[in-house]
Amino acid sequence: MRAHGRIWTRRGRVRRRCRPTPAIRLHASSRTFRSRARRETVDSRAAFEDRRDRLRTLFRSRLGGLPDRVTEPTVRTTELVRRDGYRIESVVFESRPNFHVTANCYVPASDGPHPAVLFLCGHHDAAKAPTETVSTGS
Repeated sequence: MRAHGRIWTRRGRVRRRCRPTPAIRLHASSRTFRSRARRETVDSRAAFEDRRDRLRTLFRSRLGGLPDRVTEPTVRTTELVRRDGYRIESVVFESRPNFHVTANCYVPASDGPHPAVLFLCGHHDAAKAPTETVSTGS
């Protein structure tokens, strides 16, 4: 809850809200104005592609580059569970060197085509069932 420049936390503590100095606000607004002006000069597909490539290069250089792609990741099935009309395959693969990814693949038993759903659950103390991401429809 916010009131008069203060933020009230759930435990009743009061934190002062940090406000940018006038110099920072001026710097941010001038950068926004220049960025908006540059975007408005993109009036053709070639101009768009040139801007996209320059921004992509700048972004990647500021990240320090991207790791090399794995051309053919080794996929290993660790478990197979058969259900009525589908099977569940638990798989592990290396998306990057020494970076293993686990997944559950739900594969229909009948011939396709079938729709696909990709659900990324990330890391959470409640594993795959945090209340923030799972809805029971009630």
